Amino acid sequence: VSRPRFLELPPLPVQHTPTQLQQSAAFPESVVHCFAACKVQEWDAELPLEGTVQGTFTWAFTKALAAGGFRNTAGELQEALLRRTSELRQHFKGVGQTPVLLLS
Repeated sequence: VSRPRFLELPPLPVQHTPTQLQQSAAFPESVVHCFAACKVQEWDAELPLEGTVQGTFTWAFTKALAAGGFRNTAGELQEALLRRTSELRQHFKGVGQTPVLLLS
């Protein structure tokens, strides 16, 4: 059974936007790919993987990136994540976690 854990993180130093960039009317074009460990109604799981307790999403994400030579497209990465979490479901009962990809 997964239990939430809370980490107390130190505050990060603030770096303000330089004045010359604040006055610019043009913004750079960007694309955002957001990966979530699970759907809203699910809980993320931590399991004993490779000798230590790890988050299943982080483990699967790292393995998928490495398997693709760190040159995966977002779609390829999502497919690999779904395969890896499906494999974990076969070995660990109760893993009901579905990685989610959100695109901008």
